[in-house]
Amino acid sequence: MWASGTQTAELAASDAALGDSLGFSVAASGDTVVAGAPGHKVGSNPAHGAVYVFEKPASGWASGTQRAELTASDGDEPHSFGFSVALSENTIVVGSPASIGAGSLYLFGMPSSGWENAAQPRAYPSSAGDGADIGWSVALSEGTIVGGEPLHDSKQGTVFVFASEAATFTTAAAASTVGGSGSSITKTETPPSGASVTPKPSAALACGAAEVVLINVVPHGSRVLITGAARLVLAGRAVSIKLLGTGRTVARTKIAADGTFSASAPLPPASIRPTNLARYRATVGSLSSQALKLDRRMYMLSARRSGAHVLLSGYVTGSFRPGTPVRISLRVTCTSTRTVATVKLMRSGAFRATVPAPSGAASAIAVYRAATSVLVDGHPQSTFTLPTPPTG
Repeated sequence: MWASGTQTAELAASDAALGDSLGFSVAASGDTVVAGAPGHKVGSNPAHGAVYVFEKPASGWASGTQRAELTASDGDEPHSFGFSVALSENTIVVGSPASIGAGSLYLFGMPSSGWENAAQPRAYPSSAGDGADIGWSVALSEGTIVGGEPLHDSKQGTVFVFASEAATFTTAAAASTVGGSGSSITKTETPPSGASVTPKPSAALACGAAEVVLINVVPHGSRVLITGAARLVLAGRAVSIKLLGTGRTVARTKIAADGTFSASAPLPPASIRPTNLARYRATVGSLSSQALKLDRRMYMLSARRSGAHVLLSGYVTGSFRPGTPVRISLRVTCTSTRTVATVKLMRSGAFRATVPAPSGAASAIAVYRAATSVLVDGHPQSTFTLPTPPTG
């Protein structure tokens, strides 16, 4: 019978660093323990995340380091790989809710020689831009993979079910196909029984006359993730994303029922990437957004609702001092903001904050912005993120 006591062993990562959050998620099966560290920096990518595999020695559990380290081969920047993990015999599933703006699940199988360091591309993505953020929780049993997303569909939540043989999973409206690792998964969406969801216009449009706006452009590995919003009357219309430095259309997408849109484009040529030529503009028919520059000193990666709070994450580029304060502000009227939190930059350059969610009339105009200081030629200089409306 279990009784109070002290641990048999203490497990640690051989490349542990401040802010890694090892143990944020854990799973165990037989003699194997898996632990996620979603804050771990991989290469130059802050908060990329890693998962560590530990195996019980023949003499029994004892304090030690991992047998293998697992990462995402297509992950970069704040990615949260390892936010959730599941283990069943010789298979590991890893959740990464910050991946590609819609979340991803990663699948690892143990080689015949045993667990070893590995990097895998995403196996089961959700449709990019559908706001699913799959991977907040995962489970695995006999070839069935389950990914949870409590914020999806106006916080009604969704559970995605994948099977190793042709699977379907249920969420909210129309059918589409998403790619897996060597497979094709069909998604069928139906609204919950008795549910009625009325789309609300994006807060990014609340305090201006613009019909189409870009909300963010973020470098993500070899790609650029682009998000924006349009008036609800434009839902279903096609959006073209143009890179101003080349004059070419680099991505096309459609406006969702709630007025939001997202797209992914290749990184621009290295010769123009850090210049003002690397600016993007969204066009819907004769309507165009303002142009947003890719190379900035501070990015807001996400602002996700979770009950009465909003979970914010972002990062700075270039030189900075770890521990530098990051001030989070919320727009409370179209002409005023207030500071709702102050956090500190991690050693990786990332920041995270949990702030109160806006309510009532304020939710229609709410956007969050983060501000801090970076070092330019050794001297502190203020920098800001773009204003970001909460999602979910």
